[in-house]
Amino acid sequence: MEDIQESFEHYRFTADKGQSPLRVDKFLMNFIEHATRTRIQKAAVDGNIKVNGNVVKSNYRVKAGDTVT
Repeated sequence: MEDIQESFEHYRFTADKGQSPLRVDKFLMNFIEHATRTRIQKAAVDGNIKVNGNVVKSNYRVKAGDTVT
């Protein structure tokens, strides 16, 4: 059986100074074209979303100045 590896796209976004708190999954939906909320939430569950270098859950609220990768 062949190993199947899922490829991931890598992004980096910094929230603007005027950013009001917004769930990270919704924040990313605003920036990643063709992304589904389900796929973003799965990435969070798998530990693939970080804010300021720390792994976060999909309900983390992005604040002004946060860097999301």
